[in-house]
Amino acid sequence: MKTKIIILFLLTIALSFAQRRYYHETGSAILRVDENFPGAFVEHRTVSTGADNLFRAFLAFGDASGKYAYGSAHQHPPLSEGTFILAEPPSPLPPEALQIEEFFDTVEVIDSHTVDSIWVYDTTYVYNLTESRTRFFYEDTAFGISVEQFVTAYYDTISAFYVDFIFTNTGSSTLSDLKTVFFYEGDVPDWGYRDDYPFSVGYLDAAAVRDGSEANGICSGFCALHPDTMPQLGAWFNWVDTLAEPDTANIISLLENDPEWPVSISPGDWAVYAMWDFGDLHAGATDTLRIALIAQDSTGFDSLAAYVRGDSVQSAVEDYAISFPEHHNISIAPNPFNSACEILVPEIPAGDASLEIFSMDGRIVRSMELSKQSDRIFWNARDDRGRELASGVYLVRFSSKGATISTAKAILIK
Repeated sequence: MKTKIIILFLLTIALSFAQRRYYHETGSAILRVDENFPGAFVEHRTVSTGADNLFRAFLAFGDASGKYAYGSAHQHPPLSEGTFILAEPPSPLPPEALQIEEFFDTVEVIDSHTVDSIWVYDTTYVYNLTESRTRFFYEDTAFGISVEQFVTAYYDTISAFYVDFIFTNTGSSTLSDLKTVFFYEGDVPDWGYRDDYPFSVGYLDAAAVRDGSEANGICSGFCALHPDTMPQLGAWFNWVDTLAEPDTANIISLLENDPEWPVSISPGDWAVYAMWDFGDLHAGATDTLRIALIAQDSTGFDSLAAYVRGDSVQSAVEDYAISFPEHHNISIAPNPFNSACEILVPEIPAGDASLEIFSMDGRIVRSMELSKQSDRIFWNARDDRGRELASGVYLVRFSSKGATISTAKAILIK
């Protein structure tokens, strides 16, 4: 009897220190929140494909003094551990590091044990779920920053998870020129990630890793919601393979260099990321970064990003002074294209006519004056200065005497 009591006591102690995880589900996507990975996510799954689209997504901070803090950034040490540790949540919340709030009608738990009513590494089936939310607390005392992380999901058909990082300077001095990076190393799908390439919608502050094995492959990534200042977007090729022996110098490089979007893109193992400059964060001060993790096929990714931002694709385009009527008499072949395409425009009316090509952030990258004899235009995917353009979606506008006649989208894939 005494032996049984001791075993039960030891089991109770073991369970009380178990690392916990929770699966948020929207109905079309799943996101895992895990105490083993403070400051990082390791599973972002699409229900329709069953595939896990994510290798690592992590949060990182750096300041002018050269200090840095980051979540689990790789499968190999030292980057696998990250610098964050679980922290005591602020009062009056319960003492658990991972607090779960759920809003549902019925829950069925199969072969599960619980710690303080939180399921531990077992299968859970949730029916009629309307909303789920997790609070997660972690800190890096050497850097002097603590993070309160909220993840919110709504059970509907929208593949979006809203993530808030509320961070506080817990040190005694100012964190000068504080930079924050959110890095998303996608494997889309998890069994075929060598065909991936980066995808961005600049005017929606959105970036994703896209499955290049299908015409309308899944795009899995994120869009920025707060602060209102536009982040810098970048892409990184072969984060996993090039860091077979990772070092913290890779994190420092990520934080100290401005993100870049590659001009030439070939299929492979890609990551996308964004950087925000929060300026000086004084001792005791708090700020917030909010993003949405989203997954959608390539034809609907921009619409989903616009939806979670409370915007629309058309209104966002109008904000950048590219307000087009919905005419599609322009034909582009091939489309998508790799290095060059032919643009066929409608019959050119009398008078001046022009063809303008816009990037998705609203810049005119190429402008051509047309004559009645030039209804077929060859475009070599370069701007007016002869520079190669990056992969992405471009808006083509054909106009005469200042009035738009026809528009179309051209998709450049390198």
